[in-house]
Amino acid sequence: MIFGEDPLYLTSNLRFTGGAEFTVVVDSFMTSTATEADVVLPASLPNETSGSYTACDRRVQHFPRIFEPKTGMETWQVIARLAEELGSPFAITSTADISKEIQKANPFYKESEGSYFWGNKFLAEHFMTQSGKGRFMPLQIDLTPFSIDKKPYLASEQYVRVKIKGRLTT
Repeated sequence: MIFGEDPLYLTSNLRFTGGAEFTVVVDSFMTSTATEADVVLPASLPNETSGSYTACDRRVQHFPRIFEPKTGMETWQVIARLAEELGSPFAITSTADISKEIQKANPFYKESEGSYFWGNKFLAEHFMTQSGKGRFMPLQIDLTPFSIDKKPYLASEQYVRVKIKGRLTT
């Protein structure tokens, strides 16, 4: 199953899916990968879905559904229906149920109902070390914006000519 990704956008990735007996794609658009799939299930667009996402900086942002999904179901409902058809139903009836399930699996998500940074409460009290204090170690970092050891390549005519010549002669 491939959710909302298009790995076959690059044909070199065909080797990763070429041996699959059966491929299911869940996507909002008919991508290159969806075209090659055995079954394509509809995914709702972000503005057709309520829920939350976690950004790389630990920010959890909740968002409401703005429009009804054109397919009649949000993506989580498609997954729930698929699980039911495969004989493994689960008791999820709303995005609130999904949030509760995530909170059971990861207690850091229990901090707030609105948008927030998870981990602020436990990170503010003490570090997760035996002493409760952080351990800092020196790290040598080269902050120069360029390496003086390597000659920088610029997009000059000479560089382009050398690259083209190299391609034509090999």
